[in-house]
Amino acid sequence: MLECVLFLRHNGKWEHKHVTGIKQDDGAYAADYEGKNVFEVAYVSKNFLVTHNINVDEHGKKTVMTGIFVKPNIEEEGLQKFKELTEEKGIDEKNMNFIESEKVTETRHVLVSMESRPTTRR
Repeated sequence: MLECVLFLRHNGKWEHKHVTGIKQDDGAYAADYEGKNVFEVAYVSKNFLVTHNINVDEHGKKTVMTGIFVKPNIEEEGLQKFKELTEEKGIDEKNMNFIESEKVTETRHVLVSMESRPTTRR
């Protein structure tokens, strides 16, 4: 099981959401948050974490996301791992967004790329 606390900005205020991921046989985590999610930790070091998430919402819209969570500064190695994962997942580099967390948590900076893709409904 993986416990996550997400800090999200909504209407100008920081809110936190608690999400629990259940570890699957392949090592990924499944969680319900704004739809069905499959979350993987692609790389971890002392100062950064590179992740991949696929979300499918209640309407079948699929969003693929990669992220790097760092403290306090993004190191070149971490940025390279993030870019490699983003390319591997087929996400266009123009979809990279830098988010400053305003010191809400120990993670100071987050770089996220995400792209919505059509899905085939069964």
